[in-house]
Amino acid sequence: MGDGEIAEVRAIVEEEFAAYGSAVRAARVTPTVVALRAKAATVVEAELSRLAGRLSEEGVSGHALEEMAQTVRRVVDKLLHAPTVRVKELASSPDGEEYAAALAVLFDLDPRTVDAVTHAEVESPTSLARREPVKLGTLAPRQPQEPDGHLAIGRRGQADHRSTPAAG
Repeated sequence: MGDGEIAEVRAIVEEEFAAYGSAVRAARVTPTVVALRAKAATVVEAELSRLAGRLSEEGVSGHALEEMAQTVRRVVDKLLHAPTVRVKELASSPDGEEYAAALAVLFDLDPRTVDAVTHAEVESPTSLARREPVKLGTLAPRQPQEPDGHLAIGRRGQADHRSTPAAG
């Protein structure tokens, strides 16, 4: 193997090593993003529940309530989409963990929830008092992505964290 080939191999290894490091750093923000989406889903469901109670007294129910609920979930998902994608991009930089910390502070995320997601567990609000962990993915079934490729928030408010199609 000549000097030129060795240099090429080294360049490939360095490039792959840098890409791997970037991916690892970006993955560290995932628990914070999951905790943010879970918090948003909890807020959405609480507000939808209140709205359903008030509107049912007015005679609104069934399909109309479900349409309103789906609209609210889509709005919240679209509001969270760009910041969560951007924080994942920014987190891939060497000082990327600072972005996850900023997100946690800005949205007042419970560090226990972020830590629980890190360990593949999420604690429900009722289990927090009893300190019983609930395994991630058991809170609600996954829902499909929206037609525009954005992540959907499921019928019961659980964020769907499947990856979106790559922008081309």
